[in-house]
Amino acid sequence: MEASRVIRPRAALLVGALACAASLVPAAAASAAYAPHLAISFSPRTPGKPVAITSVLKQAPGETPSKTVKVSFPPGFTVNAGTKAKICTPDPDPEAPLRCPADTQIGTASATASAFGLTPNFDGFVYFGGPVQGSVGSLQLLILLRNPQFGEQKIIGIAGLRPDGGYDNTFDNLPNILVTSFTLSLFGGDLALLDNPTRCGKYSMTGDYTSQNGDRSAESVPFSVQCPAKTRRPRAAGLSLSRSGVATFTLSRAGNVRVSLSHAGKAVRVRTIHGRRGTNHVKLASLQPGQRYTVSVVASNILRRTIG
Repeated sequence: MEASRVIRPRAALLVGALACAASLVPAAAASAAYAPHLAISFSPRTPGKPVAITSVLKQAPGETPSKTVKVSFPPGFTVNAGTKAKICTPDPDPEAPLRCPADTQIGTASATASAFGLTPNFDGFVYFGGPVQGSVGSLQLLILLRNPQFGEQKIIGIAGLRPDGGYDNTFDNLPNILVTSFTLSLFGGDLALLDNPTRCGKYSMTGDYTSQNGDRSAESVPFSVQCPAKTRRPRAAGLSLSRSGVATFTLSRAGNVRVSLSHAGKAVRVRTIHGRRGTNHVKLASLQPGQRYTVSVVASNILRRTIG
């Protein structure tokens, strides 16, 4: 995603509220090493399907708060052309609260802050802000976080299309408050914004973070798009048919197969059996003298043989 922004007046309210509590608790410990950590999951992990995405970004207590968070998707993800997500057009006034219709919601969000010994929890919603004007392929996310005591936080993020076909999700100018855990869950199905890559296999996300002090941290987060399960159906070989109507064949493993006998293009007998590994004999129907018959076995492969 491209640069996003946080609405500062609401951030100032949070900073002020937490600062007022400073006199009630001991001073904070010295900052720890700056190393945010991202965990991300996709559902389903089926190639080419609309995908629900849940990401969790965590920081250790005592770390410097993040100013910029950028999570990069590899090439292969594409915009879900069939999404039914409706667009919320927020009030352009940066001081106005975020108010979006329920049918524009595309996910949920939650966060835990940490300052002056307090750990307030926020929860809220993710709304679809639609395409970004002047930026081809970019989408806008509108996030509203709420806490009964500390009020609301409004965050605007941009999912920006890179030249290589990947997407960057960036949240910039974040408030100077340590968030030890931030969860962003985007719906799948008809409300999904992205489709999985069409090719199965292993991929990786990258996280690129900048602290309020200018420190940098980066990480790679592997994930996979599931390949179709290999068939467990047996493979058939060595098909023959006796004049008494008994089909004989071998199977590479035990499993279900369909055996059929036809004459002049019409089915005479069809049987589905659970064959055993090795040689199998299946009684179909007696053959009439001088007539041509075709026997078929459908397993992971298909065998046919015509006699007469």
